[in-house]
Amino acid sequence: MMESKISNHQRFNNALLTAIAALISVTISSCGTDNRSSSPSQPAPPTSPGGQQPGTAASPRPGLPGSDGGGRFCTQIYVYGFTLKVKDESGRPVPNAVAILKDDNNPSYSETLRNQGSDEDPTLVGAGERAGTYTLQVSAAGDSPTYEIRMEHLLIERDTCHVIPQKETIVLRPVI
Repeated sequence: MMESKISNHQRFNNALLTAIAALISVTISSCGTDNRSSSPSQPAPPTSPGGQQPGTAASPRPGLPGSDGGGRFCTQIYVYGFTLKVKDESGRPVPNAVAILKDDNNPSYSETLRNQGSDEDPTLVGAGERAGTYTLQVSAAGDSPTYEIRMEHLLIERDTCHVIPQKETIVLRPVI
């Protein structure tokens, strides 16, 4: 009688583990799906240096599938290295802000950050899966005056899987 209970318990555990493994497999395979729809006011997402769109599955690192090669699991999503919110002196979002990121070690690389937020409250992103040291220049032309700020030596690092996102909120002040 005891053997039957242990056997049933083992069968239940094996079935449960199989179901969990199947669920994890389905979750991992659909993890990088980009369900956003494009709208005329939003430009198409840029591609990464490898030709991949943000929010889509990245190529696995060498080694075990989905791992960093050392047994650590890496998510298969495209990570932006820099996220920026731009405010005016009163704390309101600046919808017409333009931010340009330049690689300090590669003068030919320059990227205009793209808006992933709303038109009224933009969230600007860039440096997708791209570690490095950057200079950021942000400006916004208004009726009067013009606003501008420059930040130098912004460091974006990476771990074994992705860049480590840096988030900034800056306040634009009028250029006198």
